[in-house]
Amino acid sequence: MVAGIDAPVAATMVPAIVNRLRHLVTIGLGYLSLDRPTPTLSGGESQRIKMVRHLGSSLTDMTYIFDEPTIGLHPRDVTRMNELLRELQDKGNTVLVVEHDRDVIEIADWIVDLGPDGGDRGGAVIFEGTPSHLLDERDSFTAEHLRRDLARD
Repeated sequence: MVAGIDAPVAATMVPAIVNRLRHLVTIGLGYLSLDRPTPTLSGGESQRIKMVRHLGSSLTDMTYIFDEPTIGLHPRDVTRMNELLRELQDKGNTVLVVEHDRDVIEIADWIVDLGPDGGDRGGAVIFEGTPSHLLDERDSFTAEHLRRDLARD
């Protein structure tokens, strides 16, 4: 419907709006409506909306930090989320992601694994390196989890 708007006054806006709407659908937010109040959005929904907004920005050399953006997403949408994370990076930005999803961890250029546990027993750097090297790490719960997931596949 938006793509069909051909009023001259909207000529420059329509492509940008269509692109953002396409990205929202791509990451599983196609169910949102314009009458949905912002306070009713979950943290993940808000974070993904912000990601789409930044994809439309011409800013580069920015640092973006996402805190578990894939929580609650269908695996199909995780793959699409990864594509958007890569798009942000490809625009010349640094993208930091706090994540536990194997599919997101596997696309990382560099991993910093903190532990050994959470809370008071966390915060130490357990591993730092590439995803393939993480699998060889013996003192990491993250590596153990990834190896278990790979064994199931």
